[in-house]
Amino acid sequence: MKALVIAILFIASFISAHAYAQELTINVLNFSRATNSDKVRVYEALRLISKVVNSEEFRNNILDMTYKVGKKTYSGFAQTRKTTDEVLRSILEAEENFKGGQLGVIDLYMKMYYERCNIFKCVVGYTSQSDKYFHMNRYLQRNYSPAKTAGNIVHEWLHKIGHGHTKRSNSFRPHSVPYKIGNLIAKMAAKIAAEENPNQKMSPESRFAFDEEQCTH
Repeated sequence: MKALVIAILFIASFISAHAYAQELTINVLNFSRATNSDKVRVYEALRLISKVVNSEEFRNNILDMTYKVGKKTYSGFAQTRKTTDEVLRSILEAEENFKGGQLGVIDLYMKMYYERCNIFKCVVGYTSQSDKYFHMNRYLQRNYSPAKTAGNIVHEWLHKIGHGHTKRSNSFRPHSVPYKIGNLIAKMAAKIAAEENPNQKMSPESRFAFDEEQCTH
């Protein structure tokens, strides 16, 4: 009986591990209004994203995700009813809310624009449910490291597969799926970049995705 239980647990563990073992690829369907420097930064960001999302470390981080607000620690992500398992499966399935994409592929429609910040608004990027593109503000992103750009790209792409957050800033929004995973991607991408170029000093801005005050929608 004990041997049977062990065998069942082993099979279940193998099935679970296999379910998360698939490789994600990235397909840029369109990247418009991009300068040469935009292309260099963004395509390096995509290379880093591919390394991060296909790592066991990233997938384990999603499954084991916790966050703290005040003195209370929560499991999973804020502003969603999805479990960590469901969040990870949605990433691996990569089913966007527009036609033309493929399952298991991060399909991207990207467009650059330029908008200065003012006292009322400072936006890194934005998208909407009816828009297959996500829009990236060159005014801010031209100074981003590829790792920081990677975090923003994944943040916007997560909206395309159904994840969201509140429009207004609050104590839970930074722990929503787009923000939490976007920041995780940026940090892991920065670590990979630093390991690949050990003699290149990592600037403080490359360590994090984006400031909560510089809103990404």
